[in-house]
Formats: sequence, structure tokens, C-alpha cells
Amino acid sequence: MRFTILFLMIALVAIAPATAQVRVTGKVTYQRVTPLKGANIMVAGSFDGATSAADGSFSFETAGGRSLLLKVHADGYEDVQVTLPAGDSLPDIDVVFVKKNITLKSVVVTSPTGFEAADKVRSVVMQKIDVLTTATDGNIISALKTLPGAQQVNESNGLFIRGGSGTETKILFDGLPVNNFSYSAAPNTSSRSRFAPGLFKGTFFSSGGYSAIYGGALSSVLALESEDMPDKSYADLSLSPIQNGLGFQKLANNKKTTFGASFNYISLGGYYKMFKPTPSYSTAPEFLDGAVNFKHRFSNKSILKIYTSYGIGRVGITEQQQGDVYTGSNFRLNNNNLYTNISYRTKLNSNWKMETGIAINNDINRIKIDTTFAEQKLYADSVRDRASAYAVRLLFTRYLFANSTLNFGTDVQFINDRQQDGGDILSQKDTYSAGFAEFNTYITDKVALRAGLRAEHSALMNKSNIAPRLAASYLLSKRSQFSLAWGNYYQRPDREILINKEKLDFTKSTHYIATFQQELKDHTFRMEGYYKDYHHLVQTEPDTTNGGHGYVKGAELFWRDKSIKNVEYWLSYSFTDSKRKYLDYPVLTQPTFVANHTATLAVKKLFTDVMTLVGVSYTYSSGRPYYNPNRDSKNYLSDRTKDYHNVNLTVSYLPKLRRTFTVIVFTVSNVLGNSQVYGYRYSPYNNSIRTPVISPTQRFFFLGLFVNLGVDRREDIINGRM
Repeated sequence: MRFTILFLMIALVAIAPATAQVRVTGKVTYQRVTPLKGANIMVAGSFDGATSAADGSFSFETAGGRSLLLKVHADGYEDVQVTLPAGDSLPDIDVVFVKKNITLKSVVVTSPTGFEAADKVRSVVMQKIDVLTTATDGNIISALKTLPGAQQVNESNGLFIRGGSGTETKILFDGLPVNNFSYSAAPNTSSRSRFAPGLFKGTFFSSGGYSAIYGGALSSVLALESEDMPDKSYADLSLSPIQNGLGFQKLANNKKTTFGASFNYISLGGYYKMFKPTPSYSTAPEFLDGAVNFKHRFSNKSILKIYTSYGIGRVGITEQQQGDVYTGSNFRLNNNNLYTNISYRTKLNSNWKMETGIAINNDINRIKIDTTFAEQKLYADSVRDRASAYAVRLLFTRYLFANSTLNFGTDVQFINDRQQDGGDILSQKDTYSAGFAEFNTYITDKVALRAGLRAEHSALMNKSNIAPRLAASYLLSKRSQFSLAWGNYYQRPDREILINKEKLDFTKSTHYIATFQQELKDHTFRMEGYYKDYHHLVQTEPDTTNGGHGYVKGAELFWRDKSIKNVEYWLSYSFTDSKRKYLDYPVLTQPTFVANHTATLAVKKLFTDVMTLVGVSYTYSSGRPYYNPNRDSKNYLSDRTKDYHNVNLTVSYLPKLRRTFTVIVFTVSNVLGNSQVYGYRYSPYNNSIRTPVISPTQRFFFLGLFVNLGVDRREDIINGRM
């Protein structure tokens, strides 16, 4: 009976009369000003479409009685998608393009000057394959370290950008802060991101001079945008000796609701049994995470996204040092992390758009340290550190006239930190609030202007600031532009300092940036010079005050070439001159996290016959300063580590397994086995004894299988669209 009904349904479809045709008409422009000729307009899932005429107009017929998804492409501009409701007659469509950004694959490499539209509009797609083939550990942070301005600091968590510390980069998830983006790590080690790269569809990475919409970061902002509604249901599977994961996404029949869940487990215990690490691990890094998400698209094109994750982790390190007396310590850390992100985006009418959201960050570290002296336990220390924050954000966008927009809104964070060290308890509660407004306009077809203002207040410090920001861009030719940017940026002192002394002020940096960029069909070139002036940095000696200061000046070059079929390579170089007097620094000097010279050369080759992508990258970094207690204060941080050399190899095989997207990845970091020293730790009892700070293993090998059930993206990779 069931097969009979199915046969009748197929027969009815086969003999049904042809669906009535509807006409699709509209106009394609650049920023609603300049008509674009030659843009391709196609209906997804069909061969219907047209090419825009000299005045930007287009017209064609297609089958009606259904909603339509138009995909519009024009060389040199970001692709546009337009959804049309089902109906017998359709209104004229206004397709507005913005210029395509300079990208490293699909990670945006933006200067503050490519601001033809708001920062969110300039974001582009970042697929899982991009991270898997750029970073040897499939880690978002590792992939971003290949970009201009990023320092090769591997002994600490965070992104160190343009002479800034790791805490000077703010990471956002759908516009809301993520305070613990990476797993907690032991001292002198770093850890990977908590979030899988496939969770995000776009990244906006600003290395300086960023929009007034964002704040709370002296150096840079990394804004990650999560995926919207998937085209179909799918499941993800990852298998490796180190990391295993499982997830799914279920799309409802009405195509308006989806929900999903994921599970991820990482353990380096087996790996460290095969490759002995330095220092010794009493507990190898181990992390267990679970996440759920829900999304719903409303009839008015609004979308609601809910994401929450919970994870636990642990790590233990045993350090031993042989000096005049035998000393050692056993460090153990247990972590619990909860993150929730709820965002809502809607178009109020043809001139107004609104975005709002709530984020919850709750991170708890339980730390135990046993210290030995002359083979006897000297003392045991137990610390419980809780960092909690609730963030709320509201953003309005008003389209004023043909080529101008106004963004304004507010964001508020409720911060509650508590540290318990034995019987001593420290805590802080703060309400950080900000309001902002930003005007974007095109003075002429070649001159764009962005002017913004941001005001911030901390209830704990009882301090406020006003941060003006300005940027301008001049289009030199169809493929090149010159830009300038200036702005003030403020940040609360680090929580470890603020929890001990509340009466401090905001730290401040002022950015001055000039950029030239050119993008041809197969080549991309970008050159940027900058100066960053630091004020009110925190000093801890002799007293804790805002008396610190410093500067960073530098230049960056980026070159990308994909003129050879199935081959892509890029070269980035950064020169950084940075000095600061802050924390316990007795003099103005170059900080430990800054190298004067950093360069990366990366080459990828796709072998289409065997569907294998091979990537090789080489990264160089000049030596960084380290603390030597044998030097006097005039020569503080005058010593340098050896230069950093690192060759990475990535081999990604994409087999054809029915309707799946499968990647088998093999990677090797530090292929040549170079000794990579990030600094030194000196014995507190004998300054002639020191231990180098190095990576746990000289090389790192990874073999993994990643499967997406439901989507086959092999052709996208072949065509270079990923």
C-alpha cells in the first residue's frame, strides 16, 4: 500500500501542468550609486537567470508558485544572495554590491580602511577546510597567526597583534564577547580554541583602527559570525588518536527551524606516552565539551540563534630543576566553562535593521600547586578562580539615503570575579557600559568616509571615556585604494590587576594607520604602516598606578598569488618596533611578547586527480626579549632568544564517499625539528641555573578523519571557492 501511494504521487507530479511563470526584474548597483554591467543573476537550483545590462537592469522569467533564492555574482565584489517570497507577481529587486576584501582564503585580512560598508557586511565565509589546511592543529587561533601583524607567541594563550599583549585582542561571537575562547592551560604553555571552525561562517579580523561598534580592546578585534540556517540536515564526525567528535544539525520540514548538538573529546595522554613531553605531565591535557544550538527564521526575514556549550578540562605538570638544591613543583588545574549566546537579527522595514543579543560567560579554574625544597614539600597552595560576565548588546542600522548609513547602539557587561587563595578572598563586581554611533558615507564615487564616536563607563573604577574614530579611503583605480585611519581605544585593566586594586583608570591607545591595497584577478598586494601610542598603562612597581606608557610602530606587507592553476601561495611580513614601561618594568623597553621581524610563506597545491591538497608553510620570527636576573635595571630585557624557524606540512585527502564531504588530514608541525625557545626560567636559588621555555614536544604529528554527512563540497575546493 505504501509503495502504491508513492507511485501515485510520482505519477501526479509527472502529469501535472507546468507551473505558471513569474518575471523577475531589478537593478544591480555598487553602493546604490553606480550601475554594474555584466553581473550574473541566477535562481538557485535551476538554469534560469540573466546578466545585467549597462544601466544595471535585468529581467527574466522563471517558474512561480515557490520562494526563490537569487545568487548574484560580479567580479571584484562580494557575492549577494536575495530571497524572494512565493507569489504571482514580484517587486523590483535592488541588488547592492560592496567591494571584495583582501582575503587569506576565507579569513578576512582587513585594514580599517576597506570600510565600504559596515564591518559585518565585509565578513566572508570561513569553512572548516580553511583552518584544516592552514593550521597544523585545525585551530582557529593557529590559522590566524599566519596573518600580517600576528606574533608567534606559543607559550601563552591569546592573539598577540601589532605589539599588543594577548589580552589586548577581543574575540566576539555574533557581536557578543567570548572571555575564554581557548581552553585553560598550564604555565608557559598554550591551548587550542574551544570552538570548532565549522561553527562559523565568517570572520572579521581587524588588526587595528576598528569600528566604534566595538570596544574594550587596545589592539584588535576578532569578530566571528555563526552559521545561519543550513540548506539541509547533516551530521559531522571527527576521529583521531587525539580528538574525537560527533555532531548533527536537523532542519525542520518548513526550512525555518533547525536544532543541533555536538560532542567533542580531546586527550593527549596517549600521544605523550609515544612522544615524551618537556616538562613532564602528571595529567596530560584532557577536555570534554558538549554544545546545543537552536535557530529559527521568522517570516519577516528575522532570525533567532541560541547556542550554549559546557566543558570540563584538566591538566597537570611536574617541573623539576637541579640547582644548588633540588627544587620542583607539581601544578594541577581543573576547569569548568559555560558559555551561552542568544542573538536576534531583524529588518524592521526598508530603512531600519536591528541586532540584539545576550551572552553568558562563566569560567572556573581550580588550581593546586605543591612546591618542594631540598626534596621536602615546602608548601601547598590551593586557588579557586571564578570569572563570570553577562553581556547585553543592541545595535540599530539606519539607511539614510542612497549611499549613507548610521549605526548606533549600546552594549553592557555585568562582571563578577572572585578569587580564593587558601583563606584569602578577593572579588570585584563591575558594570561596564558603552554607547556608540557611527556614520558611513560616500562623499564621491571615489571617496568614502567613516566617522564614529564611542563612550564607555566603568562603575567599579568610577571612570568614563570618550573615543572618537575616523577613517577615509580614496579609490585610486578600479582595483586599488589608499586609506587613512585614526582613533582612540580604551580597555579595562586586566582582571588579575583590577581584582587587587579597584581605583585605577582605563588604559588607552591611539592608532594612526595608512594603507595601500590592490587586488587584481590573480594577485593581491597590501602594504600598511602604523603607529600606536599607549597611555595610562598599569604599573605595579613601586605602586600600582596608571603611570605606564609605550609605543608601537611598524610596517606590514602581504602578497597573494593564485595565477597558477590549482596552486596558491602567499607571503606576509611584519616589522614591529615596540617599547613600553608597564607592570614591573623599571625602564622603557621592548616587551617579551614582541619580535622585530616576522614572516610567513605558505604554498598550497591541489592535485585534482587524487583529490589531495598539500600545504607547506615556513614561518620566521626574530628573537624575543626574556628576563635575565643577572642584568641590572638599565639592561632589563636586553637578552634575546634564538630566532624562530618553523616548517609545517599539511596533507588533506578528499575521497569521494557518496553524498559526504570527507577530509583525511595528516599534519606535521616543525618538520625540521628546529629548537624553538620562547624564553628562560631561572632558579630562584641560583641565577646561573636556567631552564628553557619550549614546546612540549619538538614535533607534533596529527592524523584525523573529518566527515560531513549530507553535503559534498569537493567541487567547491576544485574551483577554489573555499
